[in-house]
Amino acid sequence: MSIPLRVPDHFGIRGTLAQSGVSVSYRAVDLRDGRDVVVKALRPLGWLSEAEAGERAARMLSRLAPLAGLRHPHLCPVYEVGEFGDTVYCARDWVDGASAAALLGGGGPVGTEARRALYRQAAQALRALREAGLAHGAVRAENLFVRADGSACLTDPVFSAAAGEAWVDGVRLVLAGTAGRDDAAALASLLMIRTRERRERRASARRAPSPALFPMVWRPAAAAGLFGALATVGGIASSDKRTPPAPRPRAVSTVAVPAAPALSPEESEFVRLAARRQGAGALAHPDVAALLGLTEEQRLAIEDCLAEQRARVTELVSAAADGATADVAPAMRQLRASTSARILLELDSRQRERWIRLTAAPPAPGESVL
Repeated sequence: MSIPLRVPDHFGIRGTLAQSGVSVSYRAVDLRDGRDVVVKALRPLGWLSEAEAGERAARMLSRLAPLAGLRHPHLCPVYEVGEFGDTVYCARDWVDGASAAALLGGGGPVGTEARRALYRQAAQALRALREAGLAHGAVRAENLFVRADGSACLTDPVFSAAAGEAWVDGVRLVLAGTAGRDDAAALASLLMIRTRERRERRASARRAPSPALFPMVWRPAAAAGLFGALATVGGIASSDKRTPPAPRPRAVSTVAVPAAPALSPEESEFVRLAARRQGAGALAHPDVAALLGLTEEQRLAIEDCLAEQRARVTELVSAAADGATADVAPAMRQLRASTSARILLELDSRQRERWIRLTAAPPAPGESVL
């Protein structure tokens, strides 16, 4: 059982919210004015010398100090930063609302429009941090809340990443499990990958039988070819044998698709990050499809393309596992290219031009939200 860390006496501790090897978070009340707060305290590292521990505390204070004066509608305010005994601490307001971990994890409904608003508001908070010369360093579902009025509130910037650093003999050490991801990538991953639809598809795939992979142990050449193929295809392979789905019948529409409105810098960055992670397959995601002005018919057609690709990947994986071929990487690359081409053919000329402009060119100077 860990020893509780000491914090100033004007905080009445009500319980422990979370703890790790480098920090502890307490729910508390500020006895001076009765407000509910969260106090985060830095856990001392016993293997540091006294001078190294002092340097760690000084660096922590220096990085946290700008937060005390930073205010943004979608950033939870930090109102006190200080040092107490051998502990550095900061206090922030308690947020009344549901965390993204609860909402995106199945604890409540989050529609496409709500996710887009959540992304935009969190991105605005990250921009405010960046303009102050700071990075959040721990954009996770547990640190993003939705208040009762529906607005987003990002909490606990800087602390987790800074707490995981120590300097020994002038060398910066980053403790395992504390290195922060790029804020933009972390936010996109949080709001695009942690959706209920994607979790249900993964759960369905896990329930499907997977008998074809274990023979690789006895066929090294096939295994090498398979792993190369999996690296090429980007993680969409599955070993269950399924019949390729029949394409959905689609009526040809003669109604012109209205041009999608211009995208904000945040929305443009969102699309670029999605494309970076998933290629043209990102167009099947409802959020990306809505931003590009795709109809539901177009989005379903793209899903058909991806389903056929997955079925073909299954065949290639099984062939590699059974030793029929030692290297399926070229076939995987060709399949990926042909699927991307088919997906782009589902777009009209305006949509295709916008997609290529957003994904092929680097962001304009100053356009990126993060």
